[in-house]
Amino acid sequence: MHPGSAKGKLINAVKLAAELVTSLPRDRLSPESTEHREGFVHPHRISGNAEEAVVDFIVRDHDDVLLEKHVSLLRELARQVVEREPRAHVDVEERSSYENMRPFIEANPRVVDAALEAIRRAGVEPRLAITRGGTDGAVLSAQGLPTPNLFTGGQEYHSVREWASVQDMAAAAATIVELAGVWAEPAA
Repeated sequence: MHPGSAKGKLINAVKLAAELVTSLPRDRLSPESTEHREGFVHPHRISGNAEEAVVDFIVRDHDDVLLEKHVSLLRELARQVVEREPRAHVDVEERSSYENMRPFIEANPRVVDAALEAIRRAGVEPRLAITRGGTDGAVLSAQGLPTPNLFTGGQEYHSVREWASVQDMAAAAATIVELAGVWAEPAA
């Protein structure tokens, strides 16, 4: 609809997309208000025009039941947009990108033991921590290759200040060499 003759006719998809995003909880369920194992619903891209808009969300949780609740929340918020503007059409498409890798790793504890040994052999004291984002390790684990995440030397991921230490990258490379050696040894 041309804005010059839009009165009473235009359904602005950009405004509806903005309404959907602003309907998210402000004090919970966002990366900026959660930590550790808390899940989140993260709008990370909006594109479109007055006729059609797309909002991409990243929905993550370490608990599959809570993950489904987050997806249900998004579906409900989208339904409410249509309820307020019945002429609008909203599709919610769900695409899985990362599964929770914990069950795959717990079923194969040797992979963590081998990684910890390799890190120690490389001269680094291992420190276990969860990763709140999606990783190649999660994808590989879901495909049948249990893959714990190892350190990379990176800092401030996905920010304008993302950087990597040459020393840490060298330690990560040394860890991979040691890991190959650990796997070549007979299982204890």
